[in-house]
Amino acid sequence: MDERSEIAGCCMGIPGMDIGIRTDIYDGCIKSEGIMMAIRSMSPEVIICDEIGTVKDSESIIMAYNCGVDLICSIHGESLKDFTERLVFKELINNNIFHIAVMLLNREKPGKISEIYDLKADKTLWRNDYD
Repeated sequence: MDERSEIAGCCMGIPGMDIGIRTDIYDGCIKSEGIMMAIRSMSPEVIICDEIGTVKDSESIIMAYNCGVDLICSIHGESLKDFTERLVFKELINNNIFHIAVMLLNREKPGKISEIYDLKADKTLWRNDYD
């Protein structure tokens, strides 16, 4: 689900980046609606969406998960604690939708991985403090 043409770099519906031959892109489509459309019409194995943050996003993600679809999602926040304390994500947490959290640095080293966390086991798998 590429709501703002960021994942595949679409221009007028045509991806600017090669994201794979067996990949369909819902460009300019509201995430929650696109997830539901994909489930109903495409039987996807994986759905990727950027910047989830609404109750509707969470509800559609739970629906996809319950239909056997794997999900890769990004969520903006200050920390893992920030994510787990937000009410909008309570259902995702309570239903164990996500298994792994990959935390990225933002300010001085954007895009660098700072930590990989196993949400089910409640433990850090890898950490780099970039000293």
